[in-house]
Amino acid sequence: GHHEANAFLIAFEVRDEAWQVLLQLLAEALQGPQDPTAAGQAEQVAYFAANTLYSKVCKYWKQLPEASRPELANRLLDLLGGVSALQQPPTAVSRAVLKRLGLALAAVSLRSPGGGTALVSQALQLGESFDPSVGHVRPRLALDLLASLPSEVEKADFSRTRKSELQSELGAHMGGVLRL
Repeated sequence: GHHEANAFLIAFEVRDEAWQVLLQLLAEALQGPQDPTAAGQAEQVAYFAANTLYSKVCKYWKQLPEASRPELANRLLDLLGGVSALQQPPTAVSRAVLKRLGLALAAVSLRSPGGGTALVSQALQLGESFDPSVGHVRPRLALDLLASLPSEVEKADFSRTRKSELQSELGAHMGGVLRL
């Protein structure tokens, strides 16, 4: 039962192909189910994929080939960008799913050269592009992305020096963040 399912999920997370499978699950779940009665299931799949992807980035980032890392960041940005463009996001895009997706993107960004600054800039652009006709998805998403960065710096397995560098890098953008 429960023990076997947990063992399977742990074994899955370690596998190299999990990166692509999780991104595919996220993309499909975020599009929303064809059958409206399956909305709850789509949300569970989206949360599982976003949470597992976040965990995988934190634990197995160094196993992802360097050439594949920018693609992962771009795919996550595309997923979030697709959600932010919707006037009424599908039910599968709960705030919890968006926060997990934001954490995954923050974890990827902070592990990439210049990624913290790039993510802050993208979040600020997203927040500044607020359009009342689209709703409050963009500013909320921007704020969630920005809020995920400091906690991720603290939780990550970075050296003290790297944490200090990232804190300075992020602190340099405080003025822009406060203007949101």
